[in-house]
Amino acid sequence: MRPRAGLGSAIVVAGALAGCGENGPAPATRPLDIVAGPALADTITAHPIQGLVAEVRDASGTLLPGTEVRYSSVILKTDGVDYASMFVAPVSGDQFGTLVTATTNERGRSTALVGFGVVAGQGGIEVAVPELGLVDTVRYTITPGQPFGVRLLPKDTALAVGRTLTLRGGVVDRFLNARSDPVAFSATAIPSGAGSIAPNGQITAAAAGQVEVIGSAGSARDTIRVSVVPDGTVAGWDPVTGHIIEVGLDGTGRRNLTQTPFPVLDEFEPEWSRDGNSFVFTTGGKIAALFLPTGGLAMFTTPPSPYWPTFTPDGQRIYFNIAGAGDAQIARIDRNGTNFVIVKSGGFDARVSFAPDGKTFTYHSVIAGDLFVAKFDVATETGAPTTRRGIFPEWSFQGDRIAYFTPEGELRMMNADESNDHQLAPPGVYGGQIGWSPDGQWLLLGRPGVGVEILGVAGAATGATVRPVLPSIAGARWRP
Repeated sequence: MRPRAGLGSAIVVAGALAGCGENGPAPATRPLDIVAGPALADTITAHPIQGLVAEVRDASGTLLPGTEVRYSSVILKTDGVDYASMFVAPVSGDQFGTLVTATTNERGRSTALVGFGVVAGQGGIEVAVPELGLVDTVRYTITPGQPFGVRLLPKDTALAVGRTLTLRGGVVDRFLNARSDPVAFSATAIPSGAGSIAPNGQITAAAAGQVEVIGSAGSARDTIRVSVVPDGTVAGWDPVTGHIIEVGLDGTGRRNLTQTPFPVLDEFEPEWSRDGNSFVFTTGGKIAALFLPTGGLAMFTTPPSPYWPTFTPDGQRIYFNIAGAGDAQIARIDRNGTNFVIVKSGGFDARVSFAPDGKTFTYHSVIAGDLFVAKFDVATETGAPTTRRGIFPEWSFQGDRIAYFTPEGELRMMNADESNDHQLAPPGVYGGQIGWSPDGQWLLLGRPGVGVEILGVAGAATGATVRPVLPSIAGARWRP
């Protein structure tokens, strides 16, 4: 083990030397002593005039001139990145770096200049005498510099209704080190009442919407935005891990629903059962059903390339589409994969969505070269188009409304009896599947260039848009 001189004893020796003077008693015969140095605490980037002085002796206590001493910065890590906590420079110059070599003079002493680093906290300089195998570390405290601005964290994030979040950060110096200066907070909620902020920086989410928070100190300020999302979870396929996952709309509570990962899914197209205990999707040209909470997975062999599977409201059957000879057919199987039946053929009919009573489902149908929303009566096994041009119709959980896209990409909604048909968003704003929230207040939608967005379609939420914090998942679907 290398001999190691303690910093505390080095300070005592330095103090004794200062009290006795050069003609006083000889210092303790320690092989490596730090006999002088700058204050052990200073602000970022400080360059004290006083250098760090090391004294070297041999085993008999004799001073050793002409001996190499190395002064090097202690390397620390923050956020996974290495950084130099302190800097050193030769006494003959001011070029600070992480390593300086000096030779002891006739008194056995060498000196290096000290520079404080840019990261506030603890730092150090290692002093080593390679020839003798000696090493010691001088510890320093780096304090923040002068106020430079305000920095609040996390930046743009999401918070579920009823939950709280305390902001981090505050006043910072020019290297973003936090200071203890007070910060004044203010919040603007859209709609009013969506959330508020306390003097200590704690945000309370009260209703879905957006909360803009400003933190200020003097003329410095910073702004963050919080999406207050409904308290719900979604499931989807994670292309990074290959698992089907479930995660809260605020990004919390993530967990794997599958026990093993899947290969890349060409067409995922998932859908929950109405009781939230089963999850059906397509993979590898087959229909797969995930049964919770066990995580059991069943793969069903059907005619090739099934797509858009969905459970009946009672969860006992799975409806889906298959490609026929020049048409798109609607088919079904039982929950266990048996009893394959073609329900509707002879046209281009696709994307089944059931009314909650299970007696009717919507789909889109190609008629005379145009796309229309259609309805199918399960008891009579007959289908007919509505007067509404549209694709991807989705029935609400309550059964009172149907949301759909026009062929041009306009998002619309109508009552189940086709009344009150109106625009929710112009063409090009949203795309992909439409997902209703279980309470019928929100639609979960894909927005090109943005990701997943939630649009309010009922009550006080009407017209509000919030963006959940979700990982990059395919086919996000709201869990009932």
